Amino acid sequence: MPENKTVSAFVWYHAESQQENLFQAWIEHVQRELHVQAKLYKRMQNEKTTFMEVFEHIDCATIKHIERLATQQHCFDGIERRCESFERI
Repeated sequence: MPENKTVSAFVWYHAESQQENLFQAWIEHVQRELHVQAKLYKRMQNEKTTFMEVFEHIDCATIKHIERLATQQHCFDGIERRCESFERI
């Protein structure tokens, strides 16, 4: 996918629901640092909490930058982030 193509990215991960405030602070950090709009969702199912970050209308380079920043955040220690991007049709 070309670096400048605009997509929406969906990043999801399982974590403890008590970490919600940390993840909200992370989203605010990304918005300030990269000047992107982001949303945070959570779902509780089968005794698991899944969080999903949504970034709309960003390019692939920005997705990579977000994921690099995430590796520097202690709130993601031991958490596998799964990032998927989609092009709107």
